[in-house]
Amino acid sequence: MTTYFIGGSMGTFLAGVAWKIAGWHGVAIAGILLVAGSLGITCLEKGKADKR
Repeated sequence: MTTYFIGGSMGTFLAGVAWKIAGWHGVAIAGILLVAGSLGITCLEKGKADKR
């Protein structure tokens, strides 16, 4: 549960910073980067699990 709270807090913080710097385009880019990072971690972990 703590991890979800930390992730939500970091997402909100990054969206706020992105908004301040670049408006909606920055928020969209930040969201895309967060999703891409999450997808990358998931794929790497799945690859490790498949090798076991």
